[in-house]
Amino acid sequence: YPELTGTRIDGDYMNIRLGGRVVAEEGNSVDKAFFHVFDIPVIAGDREAALDAPDGLILSERMARKYFATTDVIGRTLIIRDEPGPLTLATKTADTEKRWRIMAVLRDAPANTTLRFDILRPRQTVPHNAYWFAWSSQFRIRTYFRLDARDHRRLEAGLVPAIKAYPLDDDQARSYFKHFFDDTEIALQPYSSEHLADPRVRRAIAAIDMAGVLAFVVSLINYVNLATARGGIRAREVAIRKTAGATRPRLVAQFLSEALLLGTAAMAIAFSLVELSLPVLNHLGHLSLRLDYWRDSPTLLALAAAVLAGSAIAGLYPAVVLSGFHPAQGLSATRTPAGGRIGHIVREILAVVQFIAASAFFIIIAGLAAQVRHMETAELGFARDGLLITDAMITRLMPPEKALAIQDAWRRTPGIVAVAAGPVPGRY
Repeated sequence: YPELTGTRIDGDYMNIRLGGRVVAEEGNSVDKAFFHVFDIPVIAGDREAALDAPDGLILSERMARKYFATTDVIGRTLIIRDEPGPLTLATKTADTEKRWRIMAVLRDAPANTTLRFDILRPRQTVPHNAYWFAWSSQFRIRTYFRLDARDHRRLEAGLVPAIKAYPLDDDQARSYFKHFFDDTEIALQPYSSEHLADPRVRRAIAAIDMAGVLAFVVSLINYVNLATARGGIRAREVAIRKTAGATRPRLVAQFLSEALLLGTAAMAIAFSLVELSLPVLNHLGHLSLRLDYWRDSPTLLALAAAVLAGSAIAGLYPAVVLSGFHPAQGLSATRTPAGGRIGHIVREILAVVQFIAASAFFIIIAGLAAQVRHMETAELGFARDGLLITDAMITRLMPPEKALAIQDAWRRTPGIVAVAAGPVPGRY
C-alpha cells in the first residue's frame, strides 16, 4: 500500500529528574513517520532531526515552561527514568536513567484536543515491550493511518492477510499473536468518530439534536400564530398601502423581509446568550467549550442558513394571507380578517403540531435530566465523601519499605480512618 502513511505511538510512564526535582510524567515514544501523520507546528528546533537522534527529546510549550519557565530550551537536557511494562525487549532496564537533549518545541494544542503530545521520543531508543510488535489486551500502543477515505474498504480487506504475513522475530510476540485472529476482527475507524463509536453516545447526541429541532419548530409555529393573530392591525395597514398603489408581490416581499429580519435578530441574540453562558457551563462541567467562528464556520453557516430558511418558510403563510386582504374589507371590517375556512383549518393544524412538538421536547429534556441525575446519584460501590486518592507512590523511585513507612505515618495521623493501596477507581 504505497499510498498509505501510518505511525505507531506507545504511551510511556517515566520519571523526570531536573536538579533536585523528580516528577512522574506520561509521554509517548513514536516512530519516524509520526509527523507525516500528525503535522504539529513547531516553534523552535527541528522535529524531524529529534526523531533521528538517539537522545532526541521533543517537548510542548507547556512542558518546556513547566521545567524551565521558558520555551527557549533547545539544547537543554532532562534526565528520564523509564517505567515500562513487564515485557521489556530493550537491553536497557527500567532502572536505567538517561540524559535526553531537547531538540524541538511544539506549539501547544487547543484545550479541547483529545490527543496530547507533550513529551515525544524516538521509539528505537526507548525500552518497549512485546506489544509493540503484537496485540493482545494492551491499549498503550495505538496505530494511526492517513489515507484517502475512498480506499478504506480495500485497505480493510487486506489488513488481516498483511498482518499475518508480518515476520515476528520475538518468541513472546509470536505467542501473543498466534491465535489473535481466532475471535478478533479489524476495522478502520475515522478519528472524527473516536468519541461517537458507542451507539449509546450517538443516541444521546441524537436526542439532544432532536430537542433542538423541536424547539426550533415550536418557535416557527409561534411566529406564524402570532403573525396571523395580528391580522386586524396589519389588515388596515395593507388596505391603506393597497389604496396607495402597493401591489401584492410587493407586500409579500415586505412581510417576508420582516420575518427574515426577526430571524436574524433572534439568531444574534441566541449566539450572544451562548457566549455569555459558555463560561458558566465550562466552570460547572470542567469543560473547555468555545465558539470558534473560523474553524466552525461550516457548522455556523449551516445553522444560519437553517434559521433564515425557517424564517422565510414561517413568514410565507402570514405574508400570503395578509397581502390578500381587500382594501374595503380591511378598512370596514369589525372583525379581524382570518383567512376564511382555510385559515381556520391551518391554525388548528398548527396548534396540534405545536402541542405535539412541545410535548416531545419536554419528554426528551425530562429524559436527559433523569440521566444526569442518575450519573450524579448512582451508587459507585464506594463512599466518595472524605476520600483522598494519590498515585504519587506508584513509582519505582520509591523503595517498598519507604512506601510502607509513609502508609504507617498516615494511619497514625489524627482524622485518618483507614489507608489502603490499590488501583485508582475509574482510571481504566
